[in-house]
Amino acid sequence: MYHQSYTPFSQTSDDGRWRLSVAFERIEIEQHGEKYPVREPWFTFENIITEKVVWRRQGNWRIDDAHEFFVSDEGWSVIRFHGTSTYSRLLAISPDGSDVLTVGLASAVKPYVKEPPVKEGKWELWIDEHVMHSTAGDFWSGQSRFRFHAWQGRHFFVCRTGWARYLVLDLNEERVVDEREAGLHELFDCIRTDDEKWAVKIIQQTRDRRAELEEGLLLKEEEESSSLPSALRELWDDVFTALLIVRQNRVSAASMLLEELQSFSNPGFGGFISVPLKKGFSATFEETFRKYVHLAMLRIGSSPRGHAIIIFDEVGDWPCSEPHLFRLPECVENREFLIGNLVPGMTPLDVALKIGAPEYIRDTWHDSESCPYRDEMNMECWDYDHLDDEGKPASWALLWRMPKRPLSQEEKSLSASDMVARLLEIETQESDENEPQTELVSITRFTWDEAYWMMREEGIPICVARERLAKKSN
Repeated sequence: MYHQSYTPFSQTSDDGRWRLSVAFERIEIEQHGEKYPVREPWFTFENIITEKVVWRRQGNWRIDDAHEFFVSDEGWSVIRFHGTSTYSRLLAISPDGSDVLTVGLASAVKPYVKEPPVKEGKWELWIDEHVMHSTAGDFWSGQSRFRFHAWQGRHFFVCRTGWARYLVLDLNEERVVDEREAGLHELFDCIRTDDEKWAVKIIQQTRDRRAELEEGLLLKEEEESSSLPSALRELWDDVFTALLIVRQNRVSAASMLLEELQSFSNPGFGGFISVPLKKGFSATFEETFRKYVHLAMLRIGSSPRGHAIIIFDEVGDWPCSEPHLFRLPECVENREFLIGNLVPGMTPLDVALKIGAPEYIRDTWHDSESCPYRDEMNMECWDYDHLDDEGKPASWALLWRMPKRPLSQEEKSLSASDMVARLLEIETQESDENEPQTELVSITRFTWDEAYWMMREEGIPICVARERLAKKSN
């Protein structure tokens, strides 16, 4: 269970026997001769059945910014601290309240040294390039799966990170274990199998409760509040982690469920600035859930039907005004044949009415190692995905040339945000019949390589993906 700091919350074990909670006591501290109010955390672990407190401890208001609790049926506890002023960390606590092991997380890309926030028990530092360091603390836990795992009479706490690396704490031996250690291959095989079964179960529950989710998410957008019941909200959070596991582990057992969920609809603001479909309409909305279902299907070798992922919207003052969506054909039959018959010079609207919206839009400057000046960025690619003859993910790339209008001296001095506003203003202006139109330049077909996969999955420019892969190979 996740909570922001300084908010009282609790977590109960699955069997309903144990509960770990935190409450805050208002105290005053003195700094530089001035007194300031702060909230000191108090952690309490209790037996719900006997109503007895097993242990209680005072935290430190500076460093004990708890964000998540995990409690096992055997009475083990793990607290995830965000770590704004010290390391982000996991603290494992035994059933009797003793600190067993503290694991700090640090960035391999931007290493830094801090004092270990340890009062008792053992301390280890876990380093990874995916841990993102910032002045607001370290970020690393997104789309991770945390849980306890019992194996051969030993107790473990397992974190499968969003980038598929495992952080596993051996609670009995009070240490972090590595998959490369002798005798632990079977443990990690069991952990991976458990993750895959969990992912399929979560996706199945999403399929079974689809109507409730779609209705609840629609109400949430209309009312601008998180009105989903807690169980549905937890399921909605979990399903994105489940889709990630299916994609990364290529869990073919989820294939039929993904087929059924392709048309799940929950459009959200995508923020694209792209080739206009026609005057005043740009790609603005994205079906994020569909996008991840789509990528998971391609990873396991299933062919998506072609439900729209990108939706074009009238350029205006959204979200201040109601969006005006431009609906295009979906699940177009013989789409590859139709793409093969497209010819250079066609307009975006002509193409989209024949084959629907693309699955992905990218600026062509992302393909190069250096990014040209913005007044030269007049090319864009629309990618339409499919499986090639060998069953590998591939795309048809439609390259567009946008009319290039020289920038005025005033426009060249605009900031990035002002330039975007200026582009939107230009798009909504009435067009001249003799004004140059956006036109299709070329159509090419390519099979996805690792850099393209990384771009699609992580949302980074392909030149950045190539740099990362080059570093790894070196």
